[in-house]
Amino acid sequence: MRIIAGMAKGRRLKTPKGFKTRPTSARVRESLFNILGARIIGRAFLDLFAGSGVLGIEALSRGAARCVFIEKQPRNARLIRENLAISGLAELAQVYTMDVLKGISVLGREGERFPIITLDPPYGSPIAQRTVDALVQWDLCPPGGLIIIEQSTKDLIDLDEDKG
Repeated sequence: MRIIAGMAKGRRLKTPKGFKTRPTSARVRESLFNILGARIIGRAFLDLFAGSGVLGIEALSRGAARCVFIEKQPRNARLIRENLAISGLAELAQVYTMDVLKGISVLGREGERFPIITLDPPYGSPIAQRTVDALVQWDLCPPGGLIIIEQSTKDLIDLDEDKG
């Protein structure tokens, strides 16, 4: 798996072994970052259920000011740190090894806000809805910000504005 564009273009990142973590494909990443375009430059980026860290590292490579990664699995969090070192972008990142919902509350208590948030939760899990609800509760995404969710078409998210 390689970084597609930016300062770290072409750098080969490590991927987790096994089937529990499925890194976002190059095609999906390229499409996503083409849509985001210049909106990413100079902005804070939050990568939830970060896995290998490829989305956040791609964001940093393309000019995000900084990225916070939250990944529950210690093995994957170590992999993110290794990939940040490989890409030369470690100084722009923080990696939290903890449950995503706990991480959101930690960031919320610190007053953090992220104009661009990605989440790639396990398919078929109700955690995506709880994560979106927590992001709204803790006000982590400012008005005009984006929450980007990679999930199965079978997993629906309620984005009712009356919730928060």
